[in-house]
Amino acid sequence: MNGTVFREIFFADRDMHQGVFIDVFPVDHVPEDERLRLRQRRAYRRWYAVLRYRFLGTAGRSGLRGAAVRLFRFLTGLFPMEWLYKKVEGIMTRYNGTDTGLMSMFISDTRGRETFPRSYYDDLTYAPFENDKFPIPRAWDEMLEGKFGDYMTLPPVEQRVSGHKLVEVRL
Repeated sequence: MNGTVFREIFFADRDMHQGVFIDVFPVDHVPEDERLRLRQRRAYRRWYAVLRYRFLGTAGRSGLRGAAVRLFRFLTGLFPMEWLYKKVEGIMTRYNGTDTGLMSMFISDTRGRETFPRSYYDDLTYAPFENDKFPIPRAWDEMLEGKFGDYMTLPPVEQRVSGHKLVEVRL
């Protein structure tokens, strides 16, 4: 969102717009064969890590960890960005266009907890958000339960942490 700042420590020294944002995750077909699915997920994680290191800054990282980030940033710089984007997208969309029966969100599906039957995405309902309504899977409850378990019960206070390490926020 223009006019806002949401600067995370690992991107603090990067010259890019860092405003408040909403994540949008694509959903792609994945094979029903668990071995093929695992192979696809591993290839995605490997190449996405290469792509991600191109964006990571070194702020908040010192010593050996900071040196490792600088080294990886240098090495990943050997790959053209356009090639990396196409490589990662090709892995994610490898099974699109075929009815595999399963779909997954690669960007956040670290342990297969966001791999669901395709039928979940075919059967939609609308849910209110702000002043509008947006399509969501009718099986949203099953999906959230599959990923988080009992998502309606708050964790203990000491476990309520953000995955974002912020250095600056302006709304």
